Amino acid sequence: AAGTDLWDIRSAVDFQAVLEKMRMRWADELDDLCAKLEKYASDYSAVRALAKRAGSAGNDIKEHLEFLFAPGFLRRADAVTEDYPRYVRALKLRAERAVNSPAKDLQKGEVLEDNLQKFRTALETVEDLVCSDGLYEFWQLLEECRIAIFAPEVKCAIRSPLAKLEEAWDKLQI
Repeated sequence: AAGTDLWDIRSAVDFQAVLEKMRMRWADELDDLCAKLEKYASDYSAVRALAKRAGSAGNDIKEHLEFLFAPGFLRRADAVTEDYPRYVRALKLRAERAVNSPAKDLQKGEVLEDNLQKFRTALETVEDLVCSDGLYEFWQLLEECRIAIFAPEVKCAIRSPLAKLEEAWDKLQI
């Protein structure tokens, strides 16, 4: 955390200087995190409102939204990196489209239904998604598949995620 070799801190003056640098770095990181959380809160509200207007497709969108923002979601490594904002952006785009065409949204979602059901069942067997072997990685791949299907203009982190989904499930051995 100090960002320096601790052996270089040989006096109270050195310690105070390093402490001040740490405080400034942590303050900047906290400001960045707060800005992300404010954006998440705004997106959460927007997606929730759109899901209410999306008819039958809105149920899956709400479930997905609640999972993304479940208590403890910040413990997920990608919640404060570039992946999570992509997941939220893709869900928001999906919700916007589902308002105009809920049947099309449901039709697109059929491709993932079996894998979503497998994931939901496996999720009930673990205490925490982050701590489970392989299930977290499967979830990340599932998110990439959702992006590819519902919001293709959002760049996927993994190429051809649908083709890799079954293989990833087989590796889990749940």
